[in-house]
Amino acid sequence: MLVIITLIIISASAYLTIRKRVASDRNYSKKSWVTPVCLHLAPVVALISYAYEGIGGLGFLILGILFIVSAYYTKELPK
Repeated sequence: MLVIITLIIISASAYLTIRKRVASDRNYSKKSWVTPVCLHLAPVVALISYAYEGIGGLGFLILGILFIVSAYYTKELPK
């Protein structure tokens, strides 16, 4: 049940992020999308890692990479 709620929240958040970006008048570079995509992928990777218990270390590594990449590209976010 918690997995379904998490997926609904992630989907709604992604929809709102995309709608907000498309509605704005500014043209954003592709780099400005890296942070939101990484932060939306993190819970999905965590859920997959939780579902398949054997890939815990790999999931932790992927989460670390996603967070480092998203932190690096925060400078590209619109002001």
